[in-house]
Amino acid sequence: MNHDLPTVGIDPESLSRLKPLPEEAMDEHAAAYRDAILKAVPPLIAGLRGPAGIWMRKPRIGQRLQETLRELASAPELDAATRELAILVTATEMRSQFEWNAHEGLARKHGVSAAALACLVDDLAPDSLSSHEALVIKLGREVFRTGRVADQTYAEALAALGEERLFTVAAVIAFYALTAVMLGIFDQRSAG
Repeated sequence: MNHDLPTVGIDPESLSRLKPLPEEAMDEHAAAYRDAILKAVPPLIAGLRGPAGIWMRKPRIGQRLQETLRELASAPELDAATRELAILVTATEMRSQFEWNAHEGLARKHGVSAAALACLVDDLAPDSLSSHEALVIKLGREVFRTGRVADQTYAEALAALGEERLFTVAAVIAFYALTAVMLGIFDQRSAG
């Protein structure tokens, strides 16, 4: 084991291990991506202090991920409360404080129950929740804790959500898991 490795701290501007990309180091793709993030409507929750700032290192991938995010956020088959609950299940299972901080308020605003939030925070069984909230939590927990979803859980989710909504819930969970990994590797902190 090499004990001579340098200590990497948190950059005060980016709030992560990555220093902001200097303008002179940006190629045309990075500059276009940065401009798109800063001008996004609606604005991104964290701007360049979050996943979008991390993706500045690979702006073509970042652009595609932003397109995926927009598609998931506007998917007509998925209501905002279900989407935010799926994000928060992912945040708790992946231990992503950044994602939790960014989405807890949105979840409350869109109608996720206080009981569901407490269930996630305290790792409680979702038995007392609505069947819908309990199902989304069960689905997310199962895939993270066992690596798959049991046949019975899948059948329940398919019956309750239908294939298109189930696919979109799964895509939200997968997208935010990818994001949580990037946030964790670069130790992205929340502002404030």
